[in-house]
Order: sequence, then C-alpha cells, then structure tokens
Amino acid sequence: MAQTTAPAIDQTRCDKAPYPALEQAAGHTGKSLLRLLIGENGQVRESAVMSSSGYPVLDLAAQEALERCIFHPATENGKPVADWVEIPYAWLLDNTSPEQLQQQLAQWRAGAERGEAQSRFELGRALFDGLGIARDEDQGKKLLRLAAGQGLASAQDKMADILMEESRENKGAAQEAVAWMRKAAAQNNSHAQMGLAMLMMRAGQHNAGDAWLERAISNNHPHAMAYRGAELLDSDAPGDIQRAIELLAKAVELGAPLASYDLGAAYAQGHGVVRDDKQAARLYSEAAANGSRLAKVALAQLYETGQGVLKLPARARRLRQEASADPASGLAPEPVSTSAASTPLWHTCNWPRWPREALRKGQQGTVKLALLIDEDGVVRDAKVLASSGHPLLDQAASDGVKRCLFKPYAEQGKPMPTWTSVQYRWQIES
Repeated sequence: MAQTTAPAIDQTRCDKAPYPALEQAAGHTGKSLLRLLIGENGQVRESAVMSSSGYPVLDLAAQEALERCIFHPATENGKPVADWVEIPYAWLLDNTSPEQLQQQLAQWRAGAERGEAQSRFELGRALFDGLGIARDEDQGKKLLRLAAGQGLASAQDKMADILMEESRENKGAAQEAVAWMRKAAAQNNSHAQMGLAMLMMRAGQHNAGDAWLERAISNNHPHAMAYRGAELLDSDAPGDIQRAIELLAKAVELGAPLASYDLGAAYAQGHGVVRDDKQAARLYSEAAANGSRLAKVALAQLYETGQGVLKLPARARRLRQEASADPASGLAPEPVSTSAASTPLWHTCNWPRWPREALRKGQQGTVKLALLIDEDGVVRDAKVLASSGHPLLDQAASDGVKRCLFKPYAEQGKPMPTWTSVQYRWQIES
C-alpha cells in the first residue's frame, strides 16, 4: 500500500494576506475556502474559490496570497507528487464590544466635563463622525474647537480637516483651516505637516513645501514617504533612486496603499532594485485590493503573461473590467481635449507627477500626445505631437497617461487598435 502525505504550507515561506483597507474600514469579515493544486516543486499551479467569505475582494486577496506561498508538496512513497489541497482563510477584526465602547464614551464625557483636552477631542471626534454614538456634528465640532484651543495637536489637525472640507462651499473656512494646520504642524503632527506641504507645493512655494514634507517624513508619515518616494523615482540625481526605494518600502510597511503600486512598478521594471515579478505582483495585489485602478491594470498584465503569477487570462479580464467600471467620482482631472476615436477612462488614471526640477523652474504648458490604444483599451505606444516647450513635462505627461485605460475604438461593435490624441495641461496654481 502506497504511503502518502498531503500538501502542507511551509509557514516560513508564506506571508499573511494584507487586510484590504476599504473592507476593513467597512467591518467586513468572513471565511474564504480555497482549493489549490500544489506541484511537485511546492508551488501553486492552479487555484479556485470553493466558498466565498461573502466579499469578493477578501476572496481574491486570500487567493492571491496563498498562490504566492510555497508548500511542502504531497508525497507518494517518499516521492513528491502534484495534489490538491483545500485551505480555509479567515478574515477577522479585533472589534471593541458595545459594552466596552459605552464605558469608554462615559469616561470621555466625564473627562470633557472636567475640561480635559484629550477627552474633549475623543468625544468630539466620536460625535462628529458618529463613531459608536448618534452623530452630532455641531456638538462634536464645538468640543474639538475647545480641545484645539487648549493646544492639543490632534484636535487642531482634526479641525483643519473639517474646515478644509467646509471650504469647498465656504471659502472663508480655508483661512482658519490653515491656521489650525500650522499650529498642529508646529507641534510635530505629521498629518498636518503633510497637509501643509501639499498646500504650499500647489501654491508654488516649493522650498517651504519640501521642508514640511521632510518634517512629515522624519515623523514617519507613510503618505509623505510614499509621495517623496514616487517623486524621487523619476530623478537622475545620485542617491535619489536608492532613497526612493527605501521610502516606498517603509511606506508600504506603515500601510500606505499607493506606495505599494509605485514600489511594485519599480520591481516590475527593475528600477532601483533587482527585477522581481513575484514581488511586483504581491505589491500590485495589495494596492489593487485597496482600490488602486492603476494596480489592477498592472496586475492584469501580469496575469495575461504569467509573469510572477499564474497565467490566468480570465482574472486579467476581470481586473480590467473592475478598473474601467464607472466610479461614483473621478480620480483624475479632465484633459484639455481628446480625439473621439478612443476616449480615456480618466478615473483609471492618477495625476502625472510634476517633475521637481520643472516645478522649481516654474515650467508650465500644454502637451499634445498621440497614443496607440489596443483592443483592450491599453496604451501600447505614445508620441509627442506638440510639445509644452519643456521636455520634462512632455515625458511626465506621456508616462502618466500611458498608465490609463481607454475605451477602445470599435467598428460595428468590434474593438480595434487605433491612434488617438490627448492634450494635457500643466498649470501652476497661484
């Protein structure tokens, strides 16, 4: 009788799937049951979701994580053989019980009545956002303003966020928002420092913006690291690429989803690191699970070719469909104009990154690009038809737009490759 063993995960070679941030924020939990075919070499050959957690994003995150694991293969009479194995993957949240939450709220109320800044902040935030308590924005804002006035940096930062949102309809709120932001930033609140950096850079105050960005980085703000890291990837200065990789890796470790996409692109291209398609796929997968449409497009390309992942054309098509689905709101600016042959799906794009040297020199202008769009809406080639007058801006626009998805040109309902044109305007806000 043959002696057999079943496949088993090598725990030292299997990373835990990152919890997709949007699913975590929504409180989604469940259990995914995966069926995997493990080859003689311990690598996953095929996979399928046998029963869903109830949330497709969680199922896919579990599936992709297990596909990257290395297994101890099944054996028959001591010889490795291919075999199937079923593995459950549980998604759990460490939730505070309702009783604990009510106890905490009572403590904050008592502390707020005594005039404690931290309790006013915690209770004010809970009331303003409706966290475990009936929403009362006016009372929440009142408590937050009191805590901010007492010098609590976290309350000052929260007030800045609230007033910045209000400034969309009430322009006068912006001035007070910036005042609170400056107070919080001066106390080393990294979120406020990042906010000031972005405001100053958009206003053309690049040296001051850079200084606040570096302060946020020194305080381990993950999105500041992600922003600077992505920016430095385009630099030719000695040492900048190495710093970019270090910043992006740290940002990923601290939970910045956009950094996962940029670091994944670096691994996919071998830019600043040794090319590693498996690492690129892992990072793209993490960014895609957190809503990055760019990452979904990049991951789809890997699944089409089988680079770093299983070759799964059906999954590639699904990712492309998800990336091109109409969103509730766009994530990128409208172009100045486009041709009618093949139109961009602008919500699949990110803003092209403004080259630092061009920003410092105050360079701006409009570039017109010719793009070759294939049947899947992917940009296969790009040429500059009319320059902005600045090669750095032309190249940045081309690099940015090439990562977008397009609605492909069709004749009699059949998608066909075609050239289309897009204009992109670089304009510094005053």
